[in-house]
This record gives sequence, structure tokens and C-alpha cells, in this order.
Amino acid sequence: MKRFCLLAVIVLAALAAPCSAEPVPFQKAIQLALGRGGVLAIAQADQQKARDTYQQARAAYLPTIVFGSGLGYSLGIPPPLAGAAPSIFNVSTQQMLLNFSQHYLVRAERNEWRSSRLDVSDKRSSVILDAATAYLELDNALEKIKVLTEAAQTANHAEFITSQRLKEGLDSQLDLKKAQLNVARVQMRITEAQATADVARQRLARLTGLAPEEIETVSKSIPSTPAIRQDENLAAQAVQNNPQVRLARERVVTAELRASAASRGLYPSVDLVSQYQRLSNYLNNYQDFYKKFEPNSFVIGLNVRFPISDFAQHARANAATADLLRTRKEAELVRNQVEENTLRRQRNIGRLAAANDVARLEYEVAEASIEAVAAKLAAGEANARDQENARLDSSDRYSNYLDSQLALSRASLELMRQTGELDTWALPAK
Repeated sequence: MKRFCLLAVIVLAALAAPCSAEPVPFQKAIQLALGRGGVLAIAQADQQKARDTYQQARAAYLPTIVFGSGLGYSLGIPPPLAGAAPSIFNVSTQQMLLNFSQHYLVRAERNEWRSSRLDVSDKRSSVILDAATAYLELDNALEKIKVLTEAAQTANHAEFITSQRLKEGLDSQLDLKKAQLNVARVQMRITEAQATADVARQRLARLTGLAPEEIETVSKSIPSTPAIRQDENLAAQAVQNNPQVRLARERVVTAELRASAASRGLYPSVDLVSQYQRLSNYLNNYQDFYKKFEPNSFVIGLNVRFPISDFAQHARANAATADLLRTRKEAELVRNQVEENTLRRQRNIGRLAAANDVARLEYEVAEASIEAVAAKLAAGEANARDQENARLDSSDRYSNYLDSQLALSRASLELMRQTGELDTWALPAK
């Protein structure tokens, strides 16, 4: 009865993946994740904001037209009303003609807008990495569940054989305990694999927008990761192509332009201004104070400013210089960090590749052992339990091989993101 309950638990764990799941190829999952939004949508919103900020800075050179009214009653000489003579309506325009500070500010905002695409590219790589990792983890866990379910049947059969041999006096209680331990170990690994599959499926569902029960991986759709040579200078490639490093460099350029803009805040500036007013003689008695009254008033000219002293502007210039120094140091730190992380990941992949080869060879040796035990069984030198144990060992080795493959693939994805190759790998051009 105990063995029957255990088999029922194993079968239920193996069938925990929804049978109605729809196969979702790897590239489709990546495309759905990119279209879903998340951090990528935030980066795109920041890019739009940077573009609007640039448009705002550039608009200072375009005429600003204001229509208004200064209608009001006056007694005596009509005094200015809100800075202008009382009028029925008025139209005023103003635009920059020459402003050294604004010139550099426009360039800074334009560079900020153009460089924001690098932030979008970095967030895009982040989404691809998350989706690809979740997909690989789910595919790996499902394969492990399949293998371990077969191993569970083998372990239970080995336990049954041992119990029968114990009744016949051929095995001991220790042999039975070892067989029961193998059953428990397989069940524990099935539980762990099922938990990993559930978490990966839920994560992939959140990234793609699909319901968890609608997701089933397609192993053949996963592109193979490129081989990483240890003698390649991938750190230099990462420094050249990594979006974070490139964005940090562009931010230094933006900071330089903003510092130049702040330092030119005391330079002369020239604006073109004009104003038209429709005056009211009835409400303001202009004819009593002016020799000739003309209801239409128009003026156009240049507003020239020569700043003499502006302590606040000096402080802003010093602050911009300090920001420039900080931005340069931050760019240097980002570059060093990316270079170091790339080299560390490259060397780690070498270690994981070696471990993967060991796991593969161990599995191949275990497979060969099954044939060897079968030959001994035919010759009467082994029993059925030995054959089941050999199969159980092969399943265990294959499960370890799957774990090593996943670790190697995950490290390869992280390295490709560092070097800027992840997008091309996940979504190759057709």
C-alpha cells in the first residue's frame, strides 16, 4: 500500500504540467516578452521624455506668440497694466537670436536624447536575458521531470526486487534500506524539479503575458549557444559594444555640454521681440495726455543683455563642473566593472564547460555500465536489482548532465549580454 501511494505521488508530479499547454517556440516567447513592456516600456518612456526636453530647449529659438488683453479703466496718465499699456487686446512675440548658453544646452539635450536609445538597448537585452533564462530553466526542468519519473519507476522496481530477495534470505535489511533511500532521493529530486518548473513557468508567463497553463517549451527551437574561446579578448569587445559603457561615455559628453552651457551664462544674449496693441481711448483717455492718439500701437526690436554680475550663475557653473567630474568617474567605474565582469564570466564559462564535459562522460560511462550489467545478468553474474541500480545511476548522471548544461547556458547568456551579442543570438536576422 505504501509503494502504491508513492507511485501515485510520482505520477501526479509528472503530470503536474498542464496537458492543455500550447507549445511556445523560443523566439515567440522572446518576442512576446519584448512586446509586453515592463522595464523596456519605462526606458522607452524615458527616451520620449528626453526627446521632448530637447524639443523644449530648441524651441527657444522659435517665436513665442502670446495673445492677451489689458482692458481696464484708468484715471490720469494710463499707467502700465501688468507691464504693458492698457489695451483692448495685444499680441506679443519673443525669440532668441543669440544665446551662447542656450546653444550648448540644446546640444546637450540632443545628445541626451540620442544616447537614450542605448538605455533602451540595455533594457531590451535585460528583457531578453530574463525571458531566455526562464525558458531554458523551464525546458530543463521539464526534461528532468521526465527522466526522474522514469528513474522513480526504476527505483521502485529495485525496492520491490530487494524486498523479495529479503524474503528469500538473499538480501539484508540494509539492502532494503538502501533501496528505499534511492526511492526517497528520486522523489526529492522530482519535487525540486517540479518546483523549479512551476517558478520558471510563472516567471515566463509574467514576462510574456500568457497564462501559465498555456506555456509548453519546444526544446528544438532553442538556438545553441556559441562556443567561447578562452584566448579571445572578450573584455575589449564588451567595452566597445556594451550599452552600459556606451551610455556612460555619452553621458560624459552631455555633462561636458551642460558645463559649457553653464559657463557661458554670463555671455551677452540677443532676443527679437515685438508687440502689437489695440488701445482704447474711451476707457483710458489717451487723447488728454498725448498730442496725437493712434489706437494701433506696434513695436519691434532687439532685446540685448550684457550680464555684469550674477553670483547664482557662477554657482551653477561650478555645480555643472562638479557634475562633469562625477560623470567621468562614473563612466570609468562602469567601464572597469564591465571589463572585469566579462573576464570573470569568460573564465567561469571555461570552468563550466569542463564540468559539463565531465558530466557528459559520467553519463556515457553509466550508460555503458547498463550494457555491462546486462551481459553479467545473462551470464548469471548479476541479478535484476543490479540492472535496475545501473539504470538508476544512469538517470542520476543524466540529471546531473542537464544541470551542468543549464549552468553553462545561463553563463553564456550573461556573457553575450555583456558583449552585446545577446539580441542577435536570440532573434537572428532572417
